[in-house]
Amino acid sequence: MKRRWGWLCLAALLLCLGGCAGTVEEPDGEESWVLTAEPECVDQWPENDLTALIPQPREGTVDYVRDYLDYGRFEIVWKDLSREGVKDYLADLEAAGYRETAAAEEDAAMGILLEKDGVTLSLSASGTAMSLLITAADAAEQ
Repeated sequence: MKRRWGWLCLAALLLCLGGCAGTVEEPDGEESWVLTAEPECVDQWPENDLTALIPQPREGTVDYVRDYLDYGRFEIVWKDLSREGVKDYLADLEAAGYRETAAAEEDAAMGILLEKDGVTLSLSASGTAMSLLITAADAAEQ
């Protein structure tokens, strides 16, 4: 009898927890551009209208990019970049006229938003990787 109660309780628990699984909804509207590009592995600096607006980091290697140019956005991901290399790059961006609009930093990761003349840079770094999303001002209208 105890064994039957054990199985019954386990089945009831699984049934209750199964309802928490939910479904994953694909972004729509403003966020749908995220699904339009797959990572493209590259080993050199990408040349386009948006990357021409920013300096290249002095350290690290471009790992991959995501081309959202149809939406006024472009993402670059670097590897082999030290924390000091990220901070040096932030100094280079500020020297190029970008100003910090928001930032958060902890021991393991950092995230910074910068802006200049309608171009927003969203930079995140953790470990030896850094991601930079470049967004043109008119991207929100698309």
